[in-house]
Amino acid sequence: MKDYNKLIYTKTLRSALEDGSVKTNDSILVVCGGNYDKEVLHRLGFTKVTISNLDSRMTGNEFDPYEWSYQDAETITEDTDSYDWVLVHAGLHHCYAPHKALLEMIRVGRKGAIVFEGRESWIMNLANKLGLAPVYEIEAVIGNDLKYGGVSNSHIPNFIYRWEEREVIKIVSSYYPQFKNNEVKFYYNLRLPDERVEFIKSPIKRFIMNLSFLPLRFLIFLFPKQSNEFGFIIKKGSELQDWLVAQGKEVALNMPYLEEKFDVTVRK
Repeated sequence: MKDYNKLIYTKTLRSALEDGSVKTNDSILVVCGGNYDKEVLHRLGFTKVTISNLDSRMTGNEFDPYEWSYQDAETITEDTDSYDWVLVHAGLHHCYAPHKALLEMIRVGRKGAIVFEGRESWIMNLANKLGLAPVYEIEAVIGNDLKYGGVSNSHIPNFIYRWEEREVIKIVSSYYPQFKNNEVKFYYNLRLPDERVEFIKSPIKRFIMNLSFLPLRFLIFLFPKQSNEFGFIIKKGSELQDWLVAQGKEVALNMPYLEEKFDVTVRK
């Protein structure tokens, strides 16, 4: 049985609840969701949750007491700012366009987005080259009757897209350039592929992978940011950049600021 208290999902949300940035009565849309999301969110006391995915086998009551919605993370049909938060756990790398899905999450989340995905690191790159970590998620399809679990929940195994901190910050800054106080907070965790090892046919490869877990734990203890899994909470800003000013519901250039800092002579 999983110890949910040790999972990055639980630890990150509990930290956000403690500092007040997330509340249990916040409305949350989960994309690429499933029972795992239901278990964690229910244990933490969240009450206004809609779990969505691309699984056509759903009837709508699988996630009681939460709602279910058929949603493609890359083209969410909900209105802008229609939920407080949009959350995903290990789902963006199942998208054809992970960046597009992240932007959709930020658009729909009034406060922002909460993401748990794999992290790009030199340890993971080495593991890929040595064949100790997969580049494509074939096991996910095998574990779903060879029909689901791949890219866009199809039978085609997805590429495992892993993220970097600076990449996330640049995406948020590009999407909301008008705000100067966009905030991204990162959380780190080592997630060993215990369940994935069971799918490996070669006993020698299984032995090598299991043997590598102990030194890997030690390396991550010394260099936690090299973890293969991390979470990040994106909080959308509200303070306009110094060169902008609010004019009713519109945003305009702050001409006094620009005239002080730049030569803005208009040529006729």
